[in-house]
Amino acid sequence: MVRSSNGNVPPQDTPQTVLVSGSGRGIGAAIARRFGLDGWQVVVNYRERADAAEATARAVTDAGGHAITARADVSDPADAVRLVEECINEFGELNVLVNAAHRPFVLQSLNAAAWSDVQSQFDGTFGPAFHCVRAAVPFLRKAKPAAIVNVSSVTATVPESAFFARDLAKAALDQFTRRLALELAPHVRVNGVAPGWTMTEQLESVPAEQLAARKNEIPLRRFADPEEIAECVYFLASTRASYVTGVVLHAAGGYGLGIVHE
Repeated sequence: MVRSSNGNVPPQDTPQTVLVSGSGRGIGAAIARRFGLDGWQVVVNYRERADAAEATARAVTDAGGHAITARADVSDPADAVRLVEECINEFGELNVLVNAAHRPFVLQSLNAAAWSDVQSQFDGTFGPAFHCVRAAVPFLRKAKPAAIVNVSSVTATVPESAFFARDLAKAALDQFTRRLALELAPHVRVNGVAPGWTMTEQLESVPAEQLAARKNEIPLRRFADPEEIAECVYFLASTRASYVTGVVLHAAGGYGLGIVHE
């Protein structure tokens, strides 16, 4: 067994309690299912699609975990507080918060974006993480171990003109991750995962020719499966990453590294 220089041994992974905002569908659902594989107690949060959330909860249970669904619009501070309280009332603890909720985005550049579009993304993408963290921190400080993982986007640091408003909100989320890591240390580790293009329902509205062009810009020449992003989130939440905090991990197939020459 590997020991740290001060003689401490990081605790082994044991099933605990995780709240995953925006986990009815897409990447959030894959994250919830991944925690279920290791027997965690999972709060599956959704805003509109109760059927999708129930399907995610069943998948968590079938994988060996225990799950409840909880409807809450986490862009509303009061709903975020109620969501965390529901988690505590059901399971008695909260060890990990994963902020995966976000507002759907449209493709638009600076010229097409109004301030209201930017404000909408901040309210619906950065706001949910802020509100959930504020509600969860008192309970996370009491938990051992405890972690927060924020789901960002690679375009926060490799910007695309078509994602103007969303990129600004995700960049704020990355800075929030780093700032929280400082403020909550040593009690709570805080990290982020920045996915690239991932095969979710969100891509259904993107024209096929644009998807093909984007795939050619990715060194690994494919989009991610949601499960691949979930593995990154799970690693950062787990005790295997016990000495990692303040990191935003890019899971983007090399997107943004440059042009691939074959």
